[in-house]
Amino acid sequence: MEEAAPVYVVLAGAGDHADSPKVIYNSVKDVAKFVNSPEGKKINARFRKFGTPREAQNFLDSGPCFSACEEKEKENVAVPSEPVSPFSGVNRIQMNELKKYIDKGDMENFMRLVETNPRFLVNTGGDVASIVMEGFRYNALHLAAKAGQAEIVAKVLNLCNCLKFLTRLYGTSEEDVLQRRDFIISSYLNTPDKGNFDTPLHFATKFGKLNVVKELAKYQLLDKTAKNKSGKTALEVACERYNENDKQEVLREIQLTLQGIYVNLTRTHENTRPSLRISTTSQIDSDILKICASAGPFLSYDLAEEFAKKWQISGKEIKLLDFEKGWEKVGRVLAGNECENRVGWAETWRFLGENDGLVNLETENGLRIVEEFLSKRKTLLRQVNKFQK
Repeated sequence: MEEAAPVYVVLAGAGDHADSPKVIYNSVKDVAKFVNSPEGKKINARFRKFGTPREAQNFLDSGPCFSACEEKEKENVAVPSEPVSPFSGVNRIQMNELKKYIDKGDMENFMRLVETNPRFLVNTGGDVASIVMEGFRYNALHLAAKAGQAEIVAKVLNLCNCLKFLTRLYGTSEEDVLQRRDFIISSYLNTPDKGNFDTPLHFATKFGKLNVVKELAKYQLLDKTAKNKSGKTALEVACERYNENDKQEVLREIQLTLQGIYVNLTRTHENTRPSLRISTTSQIDSDILKICASAGPFLSYDLAEEFAKKWQISGKEIKLLDFEKGWEKVGRVLAGNECENRVGWAETWRFLGENDGLVNLETENGLRIVEEFLSKRKTLLRQVNKFQK
C-alpha cells in the first residue's frame, strides 16, 4: 500500500499544462522556492497539493484534457481565487509608523496597528510579506532582524502561522488560508532585500543577533543555504558586523543553532501516540502531528540520539501517570541535567494557546509571556466584573 505523503505540483497561473513544469516536489519549501524564483514568477506559478505521488503523476500525465470532474476539482487547487479582503490597503506613511515600532521593539503599538489592519503584515494580492520600506524592499522581518527585535520576529511569524489571523485578513475559510499560509511564511523568511540580496537570516547572523537567529531557525521553510549578492550564505557572514567581546561565543552559538540537531516530542492533534523524532529544526511540516516539546540544539546527531534514548527509557511511571505532560516533565529534567552540552529546552503550554508555540518558562522570555498572559486575564476579569455590576 502506498503511504499517504503529501506532494506538490507547480501550475502556471492560468492552469496551462504546456507552461507548467512536469516536476513533483516533496515539500512546500521546495515548491515555494521554485514559485518565488524568476522562472516561477514568469509563469505566475502556483502549486497544487496531492495526497500521494501517484495522484500527482496521474495529474501530470492527464495533460490538457480535463474531465468535467477534474474541472470541478479545480476548486481545490492551490491556485486560490483572489478574495476581496475586508481591510483597506496600507500607505507609505502608515508603514513608516510600523517601521518605527519595529525598530524600537514597541510590541504594544506594533500590535495596535496590526490588529487594526492585518494588511500591515500581508500583501493579500500575492500571498506574500508586505513591504515596509519600498527602496530596499524590506519586510517586517528584515527590519526586526537587523534591529535585533526577536520578540517582533516571533510575533510576525506566529501571526502568519495563525489560521484565525489569516481568515480574518482574507475574509475566507480555514481551508482557503491553509493554501496561502506557507507562501506567506516562506516569503517572510526567504525574500532577499533589493540591495545586497540579504534575507532576514543574513541580517541576523551578520549583526550577531543570536535570539533572532534562534527564532528564524525554528521554521522548516527557512532556506539556510540562500546566498546574497556576494555569494555568501547567512552562516558565512555570521558576526561580520559584530565586534563585542563575546564575538566568538556568539559565533559558536549561531553555528550551533543553524547546524545543530533537535530531539522533538510529537503527538497527533488529538494528543495521542507521543513519539520522539530527531530533526534539524524544532518545527514540523505535518497536518497530522504537532511538536509538543523540543530539546536542543545538539552538536551532532550522535549526541541527539543519545539524549533521545535517555528520554525514551527514563521516567516510565511518570509518563504513565501523567499522560498529558509526563513526557515533557521527563525531558525537561533530562535537558536541565545536561550541563556539559548546554541543551536548550522548550515546550507548549495549553493555557498560553497554540499560537505562542514552544516556550521555556524558566527563561526571561518565557516569564515575560506568562506575565503578559496573567495581565490580559486580569484585565478581562475586571471587564467581566464591571459588566456584571
